[in-house]
Amino acid sequence: MTACGSTPSADRGEGPCGSPTSRQSQLSTAETIQVDADERVFAESLEDLADESEIVVVGRVLRAQDAELIADSEDGKGVQMEHLTVEVESVLDGDGDLASSGEVTVRQAGRDHGRVPRTNGLLPAQVGQCAVLFLDKTSRERVLTITSTQGQFVVDDEGQLHGADAHGPGAEVVRKIEGMTVEELRAALG
Repeated sequence: MTACGSTPSADRGEGPCGSPTSRQSQLSTAETIQVDADERVFAESLEDLADESEIVVVGRVLRAQDAELIADSEDGKGVQMEHLTVEVESVLDGDGDLASSGEVTVRQAGRDHGRVPRTNGLLPAQVGQCAVLFLDKTSRERVLTITSTQGQFVVDDEGQLHGADAHGPGAEVVRKIEGMTVEELRAALG
């Protein structure tokens, strides 16, 4: 297993955590659409965010595959959902049994009318990326979803966490986690 923040093996074709992969390069040059999430439910504290999540993991996104297409009622087009396979480096909080195989499957929005959604400034998790994910169960067995826009943090090359734009409801939680290291977050989650 390649630890987030370390240099992966060259034979796997991955760069260090936070460095661009071919898919990341494609997403950064693809047309993006800004989405400001008007979340009705948001955590008011780190403890609330952890409590609302079934499991909090740090891991690397190994694969992304298209899942269902959610149709838009106005034009018949829609948002292409994706299932990500995430190699779990460690469980920071929650039900470790959900990651007992060493991997979790995470459902996320992939593309909206061919454009990549940037929700509150955050792109979808990408193949090769290391991230801390606050995850919740879905109605599908063994498929998890990111708890909210507050629940996804990219781990950069220096090991620091970066989340969605820290504005709007729940921004205090994102600001509290922003810039922490994985170990600092682990300690804060107790």
